[in-house]
Amino acid sequence: MGDFPDSHLPASGFLITSQYENVKTNGLWATIQPFADISDVYAFGSYPSVPLDGPDSGFTAATLPDDYYAPIRARLGSSRPVAFVELGPPAAPSGFFSAGSEQEQADFIRRLFAVLPAGTSLAVWTYLYDPAFLTSIYQPEVADYFSSLGLLRIDPPGLESPGWQEWQAISSGS
Repeated sequence: MGDFPDSHLPASGFLITSQYENVKTNGLWATIQPFADISDVYAFGSYPSVPLDGPDSGFTAATLPDDYYAPIRARLGSSRPVAFVELGPPAAPSGFFSAGSEQEQADFIRRLFAVLPAGTSLAVWTYLYDPAFLTSIYQPEVADYFSSLGLLRIDPPGLESPGWQEWQAISSGS
């Protein structure tokens, strides 16, 4: 890879995105290290409520540890900012995560900003609207989990969720 990003795109930032829970759970830090070393930002997608050890084994806002993201700095260092390019828990219960609710989603957003690592430069919510298309591309239980990640509802159109209101409050510094 050498100096590809800097020599070919000097005015651009460069990053490789990794799925945080996969890296953390499966010990893939050595695998992503070479990419992290040439990136301008350490970037991750993260779904702490995803059940890694069976249904309901994911974290809720109340159970998400303070040091949940500490391995990022411990393993990759603090020389670059961190970006989260995919985030979100569901706002409805599913077979994977029965704690999903509108209030849980809002509570998670509040909790998330309290536990993000120092130097986090970007946090991107995965879906603005609940994604209705997922049933055509994922297995039913996976689509069910992700289908309520949106912060605005499709039915009725544009209905603001408590999660949207929390995201707006945090974004505006309220």
